[in-house]
Amino acid sequence: MRSISKFVLLAVMAICFLGSTALWADTVNFTITDPIQHATDGTTISFTATIAAPLGNSGTVYLLGDSFNLDSPLSLDDSPYLNNFPLTLDPGQSVTDVLFDVTVPLGAPGQDYYGSFTVQASTDGINENIDVSEPFVVATPEPSSLMLLGAGLTGLAMAVRRRKPIAG
Repeated sequence: MRSISKFVLLAVMAICFLGSTALWADTVNFTITDPIQHATDGTTISFTATIAAPLGNSGTVYLLGDSFNLDSPLSLDDSPYLNNFPLTLDPGQSVTDVLFDVTVPLGAPGQDYYGSFTVQASTDGINENIDVSEPFVVATPEPSSLMLLGAGLTGLAMAVRRRKPIAG
């Protein structure tokens, strides 16, 4: 009797397992177009991104907001995200535009600055249940590197000028 009930239980579990359909959660795809950018102190650079709702989503995805972090002393302005991207994305819809701006203040040390930007989304328009993050880097050259590059280019220009025959 016990072997029959074990067999029936095993058969029911197999049918449930094989007959069940996979549940797919709605999501958002988010990609920063050029996540590594170079800037000099005193400049502002823009980061462009694509935010998309996959075609397989079951319904509208609501873009609720964002969050970010960035190494000091750089500052990030997320108003382009708020102004350029829609509040909702239907399945298969995508938007590519400027996502945020980063300002490198005057006198910022030459180094790589790291950050990440997170898009907060929802499937019901109220509760945040989808977070997607992308890292980015702002590389600022050291002043001595710029001087060395300038000296090298000046020397190269002078060497090329000396090699040219003087027209008489």
